[in-house]
Amino acid sequence: MKLIVFLWREGDKWVAYEHTTGVSSQGETEEEAIRNIKEALKLYLEENHNTTVYPLEGVKVVSLEV
Repeated sequence: MKLIVFLWREGDKWVAYEHTTGVSSQGETEEEAIRNIKEALKLYLEENHNTTVYPLEGVKVVSLEV
């Protein structure tokens, strides 16, 4: 299953967040954050196998100043 994960720096950690499941994780590096969220997503999907996940394919990210 393909999912889109958002990554950003928060202090000295990298945060990884998957929007459709609400699963998040963190790591000291981007790579560690990605490994951690992959593991967390696998566990989430195993435990919640009846949950419908809607991947955000073709999503556009727009930066707005308001």
